[in-house]
Amino acid sequence: MITSRVTSEGEITIPLEIGEASTLRVGDEIRHDMQGDKSVPTKAMRVSEPFAVFEEWQSEADHIAYVEL
Repeated sequence: MITSRVTSEGEITIPLEIGEASTLRVGDEIRHDMQGDKSVPTKAMRVSEPFAVFEEWQSEADHIAYVEL
């Protein structure tokens, strides 16, 4: 098990093993999804298209319908 500590500033250092095994880079944003009382950190997606974050427009049918727009 890999662990880290929360500092008095509320910061958490990503352990070296996690950093090396992931695609995280300096400046990346981390998203924290709450699952009950647990935080599940994931790399936040960079979005160049603002509407891409709306999941209701991300179905296969939507991609087919709008591919030629």
